[in-house]
Amino acid sequence: MPLLPPPLEKLYNTPVLRSEMPAKASSFARLERAVNTGGLFRVQAATVGRLVVGVAAKTGAQAKVLLNLALAHLKRSQNS
Repeated sequence: MPLLPPPLEKLYNTPVLRSEMPAKASSFARLERAVNTGGLFRVQAATVGRLVVGVAAKTGAQAKVLLNLALAHLKRSQNS
């Protein structure tokens, strides 16, 4: 844990921020992919560093295309 002033230390130790760490992002992506939607839609997710990109679509093929578009957009935005 980095050395932080007390107010920031409390913020650093909140579950939301801990879930943004790379090791937690991959487990969150697995959880997101495993969501039971009852067949209403399909979910796809990918981990990019400490971020999770998730999409939902009517079919698995549509979700895959949306995820690829989202990842391409994220990559372009990181390069600019």
